[in-house]
Amino acid sequence: MGFDLEQYRLVREALHERANLLEIAPHLSRPLPIMLPIYSWWQVPYFWCGIKLYDFVSGKKLVKSSFYVSKAKAMEEFPMLQKNRLCGALVYYD
Repeated sequence: MGFDLEQYRLVREALHERANLLEIAPHLSRPLPIMLPIYSWWQVPYFWCGIKLYDFVSGKKLVKSSFYVSKAKAMEEFPMLQKNRLCGALVYYD
């Protein structure tokens, strides 16, 4: 839960390399949407803040902005999720 400067630097460097690869080799790479299912309501703001911080760290080289999807939309996209506990999902791009 604490801030780790080395982890931050690693993520920042990886985001920089991602942007470089997308720019110099678009035929080899593309933005990939990743959906993170959320099963507790308290995790929605927790993960949302973390994903938005990831967007912020990528700066001007942001691929696409992350967003929240409802339980119904998440179930529509991935029907194998545990629907009785699902609260929603976050989608981010990497």
